[in-house]
Amino acid sequence: MYIRERRIQGTGRATEQCTVAQMHYSQMDCEYSVLSVLITMPLRKELSTDLKDVIIQHFEKGNSYTNVSTMFGVPRSTVQGVVSCWKALGTNVNVPRKGQPQKLQGRAATKVRVMAKINPAATREAIWENLAAVGVHVSKSTVTRALNKIRVAAHRPRKVLLKSRRHLAACLQFAQAHVSDSRAQQDKVLWCDETKIELFGHNTKKTIWRKKKEAFKPWNTIPTVKHGGGSIMLWGCFSSSGTSHLVRINSKMNDVMYKEILAKNLCVSARELCSGQHWVFQHDNDPKHMAKRVKAWLRTNHINVLEWPSQSLDLNSIENIWVLLKSRVHECRPQNLTELEAYCKEEWDAIPQEVCEQYVATYQKRLMEVIPNKGRAIDY
Repeated sequence: MYIRERRIQGTGRATEQCTVAQMHYSQMDCEYSVLSVLITMPLRKELSTDLKDVIIQHFEKGNSYTNVSTMFGVPRSTVQGVVSCWKALGTNVNVPRKGQPQKLQGRAATKVRVMAKINPAATREAIWENLAAVGVHVSKSTVTRALNKIRVAAHRPRKVLLKSRRHLAACLQFAQAHVSDSRAQQDKVLWCDETKIELFGHNTKKTIWRKKKEAFKPWNTIPTVKHGGGSIMLWGCFSSSGTSHLVRINSKMNDVMYKEILAKNLCVSARELCSGQHWVFQHDNDPKHMAKRVKAWLRTNHINVLEWPSQSLDLNSIENIWVLLKSRVHECRPQNLTELEAYCKEEWDAIPQEVCEQYVATYQKRLMEVIPNKGRAIDY
């Protein structure tokens, strides 16, 4: 039985006193008699010494862990821990914990967390110097461990396209307008774009297993050349039905060349992938895409164009196709630009239709993530 009294002191803190009545169990008539014992319990996780004494007394009288737990409103595991400690050590006094106490506690630990939250770009040295300025002298490793304890670790910041307020508003408006599009409408979109593939550029992202001091062994290095050893520009399009034409661009692309590529490949690809009816053409807002000559050709051929927001690579499903293509091509290890082009076309045609369908299916999910993010970049 508990009788709780809350007393407000001058400091504004409340101390809680609990009067615990000792219960005596009678095996003859199964009745409890009460013996009042005044016990003061501080507001902390550990039980007071007085309460531990009473728990041990009732346990010695034959009461089970469950009965003692019910009497005093203490978890059964806590009662069992108090009794086990008393049996092992012969005392119910809290034993000091092993190991050195933490150096960053209380306000100092809170200061570290606040600095990392307010300024994620703050270096470990800056946080360490800030602590030293207020009289907290710890090592830099201690600062790192304090951040790791709250599941914060050092990472390189992700590179995203710079978006102005106008770009954010346009991206948010686009997401709100198309988030409710049906799957049939998404399947009618023909995604088109250009990309540059370097001869050796993609290999730098690979990792290897090696021992210390073997970094420059020939089998642990990747040969590189300036500017990636040359590169080629490609134009391609795909839909949820698969990939279509992949065209190499042999010179610097302008609006005239772009219009010629569309004239030769766009309508043919639409008939192959979208059955040629009610399909929608998607391309970004690159200057050559927005040229008057290109817009006039699209209107003349009655092509429905998806109004795409600027600076929105994270919404474009074809970006994932390009990443997959580059990864597959460089696994073939081409030695020159001719082989690079051949491998690109071979791997492009080999991309399964299920993969294309999967990337298109993520389009609606991306739109749903953009809306609560207010048009900012998302993980794609």
